[in-house]
Amino acid sequence: MKQGCFLYVDMSKLIGAPPEERDFKWAVWYLIIEAACTKMALPVTDPKEVYEELQMRSTVFIEKIRAILGMPPDQFLIVAFDQVGVLDSVLRFFDLDDFNGRVLPHNDFFGIVRELCEFPHSFPIVVGKSEGLNVQNYLRTISNALLKFIPLSSLDRASIEEHLEKSIFKNAPVSSILCHQDCSIKHLSELLLEYTGGVPSLLVRAVSIILEYVETKSCGSPTREIVESILNNPKNAKECVTPYLTRLEGLSDKRKATMKKLILSHLYCVQFGLYGTLRGAGQGNAYVFDLVTVFGLYHRECSKLGGRHMYQVAIPKLLASFLEIEFGTDTLSALLFRTIRGQPFHFFMSPVAEF
Repeated sequence: MKQGCFLYVDMSKLIGAPPEERDFKWAVWYLIIEAACTKMALPVTDPKEVYEELQMRSTVFIEKIRAILGMPPDQFLIVAFDQVGVLDSVLRFFDLDDFNGRVLPHNDFFGIVRELCEFPHSFPIVVGKSEGLNVQNYLRTISNALLKFIPLSSLDRASIEEHLEKSIFKNAPVSSILCHQDCSIKHLSELLLEYTGGVPSLLVRAVSIILEYVETKSCGSPTREIVESILNNPKNAKECVTPYLTRLEGLSDKRKATMKKLILSHLYCVQFGLYGTLRGAGQGNAYVFDLVTVFGLYHRECSKLGGRHMYQVAIPKLLASFLEIEFGTDTLSALLFRTIRGQPFHFFMSPVAEF
């Protein structure tokens, strides 16, 4: 595969973008140009000057992006759009297309994405929760756009090992700083899997806290016991999970009820089918994957039952004590929550029931 150039575009900046005559397409284009300039450490050109130069010509726009990035025409350009859920909030800022009496900003956006696909060696990637993308409700209204829903999955032990080997801290692989004979990379990966569930954001925070401890104490590579004591420290645990606690506070009653079902399925080692578990909530598989991802629950597909895909989730140890406050309201659930902190990760991944 030819060498490619990756460009990250944060759509949450769209609200502050300078619209020319409320032109949504232009605002997205300018975000891409801004991202390209930032990547190359170049000053961002004045919006009005760029607008006059491009005159909304797609070919000129692509040529300008490649010029900024110093890319030859045959090199792959990969543009990743993140935080796409912000589109639900842009109605008042731009003039958008009317579709059968409804204004759906996602239609305009995917039109822009589709246009990018028409240029050789250009590959857009759209990242966002399915709810924000309105995938379930409006998929059919986006003509000629093929959307592939790819749920984010947690990292397994092997992937965590790879992360430790390839992550660099002060010019050295993290694995060489944290791992030694008494705490091998395999042992450290198993610990991190138990405490973070392989959830990337939790994993990164946990590793950062361990590295900070090692650097502050100048103690060399920590033992397994020291790593556990670092992650068991309530202050460190809260620092890791604070974003999830904020999301938990904002849960609607419906989502909280579904979240409780998922947590109980973990506590009782139960496999679940997506539609069976969510029956009554009126939601599909995209919804449950959103919830699992947003709240840092490890999940995996474990079997098929009568043609149905069956799943399991597991609560990372770092989250257990905080979720117990909200969901461990009865004696048995509270007891099981405490069991999470005392059992190895795989203990809860052996199903005893299905529903």
